[in-house]
Amino acid sequence: MPVPLCSIPRIARARRRSAHRAAWLALGVLVACAASRPPPARADGAENDATPPSAFAEWWDGDALTGTWLAVRTAADEHGVAFEGSVTSDLSRVLDGGLEERGAGRALFDLALRVDLERLGGLEGVTAFADFQALVGDNGSEDVGDIQGYSSIDARELAQLSELWLEVVLFEDRLRIKVGKVDANTEFGFAENAAGFLQSSMGMSPTTPMPTYPDPASSVTVFLSPVSWAYAGVGVYDGASYRGVHTGSCGPRTALTGHVELFTIGEAGMRWGEDGMGRLALGGWYLDGGFDVTSANGAFEHHHGTRGAYAVLDQRLWKELDEPGDPQGLVAFGMWGWTEPSTSPIEAHLGGGLAWRGPIAGRDEDELGVGASWVSAGDALDPPTPRDHEVAVEIYYAAPLAGWLVVQPDLQWITSPLGDPTARDAWVGTVRVTLNL
Repeated sequence: MPVPLCSIPRIARARRRSAHRAAWLALGVLVACAASRPPPARADGAENDATPPSAFAEWWDGDALTGTWLAVRTAADEHGVAFEGSVTSDLSRVLDGGLEERGAGRALFDLALRVDLERLGGLEGVTAFADFQALVGDNGSEDVGDIQGYSSIDARELAQLSELWLEVVLFEDRLRIKVGKVDANTEFGFAENAAGFLQSSMGMSPTTPMPTYPDPASSVTVFLSPVSWAYAGVGVYDGASYRGVHTGSCGPRTALTGHVELFTIGEAGMRWGEDGMGRLALGGWYLDGGFDVTSANGAFEHHHGTRGAYAVLDQRLWKELDEPGDPQGLVAFGMWGWTEPSTSPIEAHLGGGLAWRGPIAGRDEDELGVGASWVSAGDALDPPTPRDHEVAVEIYYAAPLAGWLVVQPDLQWITSPLGDPTARDAWVGTVRVTLNL
C-alpha cells in the first residue's frame, strides 16, 4: 500500500530519531567495553610480567577490530598485500543557533587494499592501491548554515571506488610518479599537525578547489626530492568537479571528453629539525576551462580559468621525551589560502591550531587540540549575504579506548555562517567514533 505523501516527513523524522538512539546506544556499549579493559601489567615486574597476555587482551590492544583473520591477514601483509579499513561515525547536535537545533548522524565506511608489488612480485618501487568509500546519514552543515563544513566527513550519500592508482618510486626515493584516480589532498595542501581536527578547513584551505573527498579524480602526479629535506611536486587532475560533476563516482571518462577542465597544482616544501619536526609548503594552482558563476548582484558571469595560492606550516613546539620518533608533546600548524574572488564563494582563508599529544599522565596516545579558521566571502557566494567573513573555533579531545577504537568529543563555535544568510552563530557538539577494521 502506498505511503501518503503527508506521512513521509513524519516517517523520515522517526527513522532519524531511531538511528540516533541506536548510535548513542552503540557508543555506550563501546565505552562500557573500554571500562572493562584488563589492567596493565604491574610495573614492579612481579607475577603479571610472567603471565602471557590473554587472547582477549591481544585482540583489544591490537590494531584492528577484526583481528588477524586467523593469521591470514598477517601472512598476506608479509607478502606485501595489506588490507585496510575503518568506520568513522559522527554524532552531532546543534546546541544553539544555526538554522535548526537538532541532531545529525552519519558514518563513513572506508575499505582499502594496498599491494607492494616489490614484495609480491619483484617490481621494485611499485605500489598499487584501491579504496572504496560509502557514506550514509545526514549532512550536519545543513542544520548550521556554515560554508566551511564543521565535519570533515559531511558530503552527499555515496558508495564509490574513490581511489585507484599505481605509484612508482625511482632513484632511491628521489622521484615518485603516481597515475590513476587520486585524492589530491593526500598529496598537496595538507597540514600534518591538523589531522585530529573535525573542521574541514583545518586540514585543507577551502580556497583551493582541489579534487578531494568526496570527489577524487583521475590524475598524473610527479614529486622530486633531490635531498632528504626538500621536495617539489606537480599534479594534473580532472577538474570537472568544479562544475558539479561527481568525479568520485566516475572513472577517467570526464577527463577524456571534448569538454575538459584541468586542475593543475604545484607545491614545493622543506623540512627541518629532528624527525622532521618543522615543515613549510608553498603551493599554487590553476583551473582552466570555462564556467559560469553567480556574482554578488545575482547576475551570471562566464569565466575562463581561475587561480590561487596557499601556504602550510607545521612545527613541533615541545617534545616530552628526548627519544627519536616519540610523538608526545605540543605541535602547531598554520595555513593560508587565496583565490580570485570573482570565481569563488571564498576569497581568503587563514587558520591555525595546537595539538597536545599525551596531555594526561598514563594516557600517552590521547590528544587535546584547539584551533580556529577564518574565511572571507568571495563575489561568487550564492546565496549572497551581507556578511563578509565566517569564523570556526574548535576544541577536541581524542581518547583511544582500544588499539582499534578512538572516541573523540568535539565542540565548535561558528560565527557569521556564510552558507545561509538566515543562519545564526552556532554552537555544535560532536562525538566522533573511529573503528579500525
